Amino acid sequence: MRTSGRRFAHRLRWPVAAAVAATMALGAAVPALATSESDPGPEGQQITVSKNVDLDPAGETITVSGTGFDIAKGIYLAFCVDNGPGVTPSPCIGGVDMTGESGGSVWISSNPPPYGADLAKPYVDEGDGRGGFEFDLRIAAADEYTDCLAEGTVCSVITRADHTRAGDRSQDVRVPVTFAEPRPVADPVVTVSKTADLDPAGETVTVSGEGFHPPAGVSGIYAVFGPRTDAYWTDASVYHSATFIPAGDLATGTFEADLDVIAEYETGAGPVDCVADGCEVLTFAAHGATDRSLDTFTPLSFAAAEAIPTLTVSKTESLAADGEAVEVVGRGFAPGRGIYLAQTIELGEAGYPQTYTSASWLQAVDDSGEFTETIELLPTFESEGQTVDCAAQTCFVAAFNDHTAIDDRSQDVWVPVTFAEQARQEPGGTGSATGPEGQQVEATPVNDLDPEGADIRVTGSGFDTDKNIYVALCVDNGPGAQPTPCVGGVDMSGEAGSSKWIGTDPYGSGLTTPWGSGGSFDVTLNVTAADEFVDCRETACSVITRRDHQAGGDRSQDTRIPVTWADGSGPGGSGPDGSGPDGSGPDGSGPDGAGPDGNGPDGAPGPNGGSQNPGGAGPNAAGVRNLASTGADGILPISLGAALLVGAGGLTLFLSRRRRAIS
Repeated sequence: MRTSGRRFAHRLRWPVAAAVAATMALGAAVPALATSESDPGPEGQQITVSKNVDLDPAGETITVSGTGFDIAKGIYLAFCVDNGPGVTPSPCIGGVDMTGESGGSVWISSNPPPYGADLAKPYVDEGDGRGGFEFDLRIAAADEYTDCLAEGTVCSVITRADHTRAGDRSQDVRVPVTFAEPRPVADPVVTVSKTADLDPAGETVTVSGEGFHPPAGVSGIYAVFGPRTDAYWTDASVYHSATFIPAGDLATGTFEADLDVIAEYETGAGPVDCVADGCEVLTFAAHGATDRSLDTFTPLSFAAAEAIPTLTVSKTESLAADGEAVEVVGRGFAPGRGIYLAQTIELGEAGYPQTYTSASWLQAVDDSGEFTETIELLPTFESEGQTVDCAAQTCFVAAFNDHTAIDDRSQDVWVPVTFAEQARQEPGGTGSATGPEGQQVEATPVNDLDPEGADIRVTGSGFDTDKNIYVALCVDNGPGAQPTPCVGGVDMSGEAGSSKWIGTDPYGSGLTTPWGSGGSFDVTLNVTAADEFVDCRETACSVITRRDHQAGGDRSQDTRIPVTWADGSGPGGSGPDGSGPDGSGPDGSGPDGAGPDGNGPDGAPGPNGGSQNPGGAGPNAAGVRNLASTGADGILPISLGAALLVGAGGLTLFLSRRRRAIS
């Protein structure tokens, strides 16, 4: 099969997310006694499968129907290691289906707990308290944890009681399954239609492969172009192009695909230079699979690119308000040619700059085509009787041919520069507050904060350690009113820094900061003056402490320390009552109770060919004009869910893993 891999419109991602939920406990696989396809269950239940022999080890969908089940008891339908009668069938291939869409398992229940209402599938009522069902089930011989083809391992399509009665074996029914012969062992070989003297500007190559036989549990392969990193099979962010070949298209072990290749390109993590660092065509098992039997690496090389003049300026933004010296590095300039460097306001339409300052003359560029020069850039300057203000109009660092080839525009390069505004007053000051129960809180700094972002250290003592609290920057609605909304919203990762959750809540593990001795804490907030919902430059805001979502109406932990901003804004009148919904985070919106949230050089001829000062018209717009840039340069949000699994007298938390995938 022939496929095509083009440059991605979005950066490739293979994210990994974890979920905590009710599911099947994993246990050790032990040899099992095979049972008949039609054996009834302990209560006369019966299941029938559409196919149970010679299944495709890579995966096949079958239909499973059941009848005679106790409609009051929830069950799982899955494909698991069969450990024999009276023993929980476990582990199960494919793990937990947290979406109800993977097809690897089904939760069947007509009366599930509230958290399972949208996940469990109801029985078909057969009367007399009995229920039936019919579902499709995706069967594969192995996943990364369990191999049903391993010697001594028997796997069956099973039903078993769900997690609400995990020790109940009365719902155990099993139909053993066998698989067809395994696929041939992979022995991959790749041929690329062209591997050397490739066009640096980009071209398409054809990748042909043979001997690509994915092992069980591998859904296919990727063929990609880019640099080989330490995590090449999981980090797709560095690749320029890629194509996915599913296992179903590799029955003969062969494939053919097109990939776009180019010498230099940008990724979300920064630029990639295949000439300097090397790039390859790589193949490997898809979706982050740990199997390395399908890995191949074919280096590519590119023809020498035509030199294009560029300038790199050590600093181009927020230059000192009273002027600043910068280092200018030129590359790709014609050896032996003279170059002028100058600060100017003109890109020009007909020639070299007329209005300029800080001119420097490089009489001859060396054989490398490179140079380094330091020039002084000014926010305002006088030129030819004209006052130039770089705050009111765009200024540039310009390079262009000197008077010996002044009409040649092929070496014109223009880099825009900007200057900083008047420096802000530095943040400072310490604020303190005493809470209703004598709690003591200090915050530093609290005055002249940078609206774009400031760190505030907040310390507290004397708090009741049985009461968890939030520390955040919120609208101050006055004594007795909940301080809300809060800038930055809910910090669900525990890493954003806009708020802190202090306490010892078990389900907040990894999100909370534990109490210190004597009900103390010491945290640092990273705050801005505004987000999309609230602007603390327009309404009074304070660094606050308050009870967390578990007792949002409890004002006993409230303290408030007002703040001001460097632009002169500060506390105003109290805002409206900002109480959020029950269980809200500090912005009043937590999910289901989840908390945080000039002149030519002396003696040098000017560009007019005879004067001592560069002068004349701006550069020809028809010539080569490059706007160089020195800038270089993308959570896995973690979705938390929890379910209380009451079985065997304990609380069991289960992790569901979602495989990485190129998107």
